[in-house]
Amino acid sequence: MPRENIKISIEPLKVGIFLELVAILTVLLSLSVQTLFYVAGSAKAGWWLPLVNADKELSIASLLSVMQFYILAFLLAIVGRITKQTNNPDHRYWSILAVMSLVFSFDEGASIHELATQPLQKIFGQNLPGYLHFAWVIPAAILVIVILAFFLKFFFSLPRRTQILFFISVFVYISGVLGMEMISANYAEINGIKNIGYNVFVTLEETLEMTGMVIAIYALLDYIQKKASGISFQIL
Repeated sequence: MPRENIKISIEPLKVGIFLELVAILTVLLSLSVQTLFYVAGSAKAGWWLPLVNADKELSIASLLSVMQFYILAFLLAIVGRITKQTNNPDHRYWSILAVMSLVFSFDEGASIHELATQPLQKIFGQNLPGYLHFAWVIPAAILVIVILAFFLKFFFSLPRRTQILFFISVFVYISGVLGMEMISANYAEINGIKNIGYNVFVTLEETLEMTGMVIAIYALLDYIQKKASGISFQIL
């Protein structure tokens, strides 16, 4: 029986807009329930907090972030396959990025990175400033620098448009995952986390992270569209 090829044409801009709207609605849902609980004092809203709270694992926002990483890993694997077929040595970088996306998706869902906070706080004691209250950002920042240095040469080998989109994506994502995280950490050390103020910062953080991921997904779809007329699947 002959193999059958299925070809799917995707419009990157429409996909990006759809994913961003889903992300915005998700964080707004979280903030709305938080407002009802902390400001209006609604006990019923408290029932929904574990499901919608953007700051908790296994919430709708957390699962959406995991899904975004899965989509990113899938697209990176496709680009790796395309570049390998054209004998482009950079295909290894795409494959490494795909694996990293899967690892980050697992961390996003289980919040493993937060396990580093207490040990680091014990090491540094009270010497850490408020911005490092969530101390996991220290090894995270070092890891980011190492990753950026490793992919720097690869980054400059990409088409100009892809470079710009990836730069914006990484900048927006890091602004959320490290920048807003440090700001919310400083606020949490002074005011705690069970209040609407802290959750406003968390909402901004999650919005930046998800938006950064959406831009990365759009960048990859745009890259694939220019390298191939569509995405093909083969059924064995």
